[in-house]
Amino acid sequence: MREVAERRQQLELEHEQALAILKFKQNEIKRLQRNHCPAKSCPLSPLPLTQDPLPSQILSSLPPASDTRPTARPNPVLSLPCL
Repeated sequence: MREVAERRQQLELEHEQALAILKFKQNEIKRLQRNHCPAKSCPLSPLPLTQDPLPSQILSSLPPASDTRPTARPNPVLSLPCL
């Protein structure tokens, strides 16, 4: 029973971290879209997402995870429409 409670707490922590990363990436995409499309007519083009680390404010607010999965990910390239 104790292991289940510890696992649940670990999953909740990982969920909070994933939400913080998702929010950061969504804001980054919005910023890239605004900077990429200054004119009214803009052709669709791939936008590489930066591999900059998350801001220290986000990382410092999160407790460390004990996850041992690799953190390296390939650099994704998205095709984003201009808004």
